[in-house]
Amino acid sequence: MRRLVCFVSFIVFLGSPAAFGQGSSANLTGTARDASGAVLPGVTITAVHAGTNDTRTTVTSVDGLYRLTNLPRGTYSVSAELQGFKTLTQASILLTVGETVRLDFVLEVGTVAETVTVQGRSPLINTEEGRISYLVDEKRVAELPLNGRNALQLIELQPGSAANPGAVLGGSAGGNSAFVNGQRNRANNFLLDGTDNNDQFTAGRVAINPNVDVIQEFRVSTNN
Repeated sequence: MRRLVCFVSFIVFLGSPAAFGQGSSANLTGTARDASGAVLPGVTITAVHAGTNDTRTTVTSVDGLYRLTNLPRGTYSVSAELQGFKTLTQASILLTVGETVRLDFVLEVGTVAETVTVQGRSPLINTEEGRISYLVDEKRVAELPLNGRNALQLIELQPGSAANPGAVLGGSAGGNSAFVNGQRNRANNFLLDGTDNNDQFTAGRVAINPNVDVIQEFRVSTNN
């Protein structure tokens, strides 16, 4: 069993604000409407983590909007409930590290006791954020070849990323970083489980390079 350690690498431009608000958690947002398309305020939105049964609840605003933040990564069952309408549940919603997923609900008239369950599916395109990011999931971490079992090398697979010339990522000569979109590696910012993981003595290097066996996934943001 892999221990849940989400290693997040945020690579930002020099002179631009760093994305310190991002971390190892995910966000869920959306709108609740009726069959006519009118927004529904006061809808109770409940997200249940399939692995831990951890439950988070919120209520839609007067605009029918809801937002659940800082959700642990994983698969969720999300339901919407309002008096006078059937309860709608969307199952198997996968939230990955540092991601914001939009999940909308259209409720049908009926009783709360009536439940409609649909197999949910995360959207292929993220419409909630302007940043450009790439997820390196557990399958890639476990199965792709690595030199010295250094998962940081997988940063090089993302568009616009390149290794320090003549050095191995993570090696003593080359540092633990990469050049992204033409920027120097000292422009990079690293987070480990949502906390600062930058070497305080050498810019562009991580303070802690986790063992590949404890990394579940990480996200590379190349544009904030």
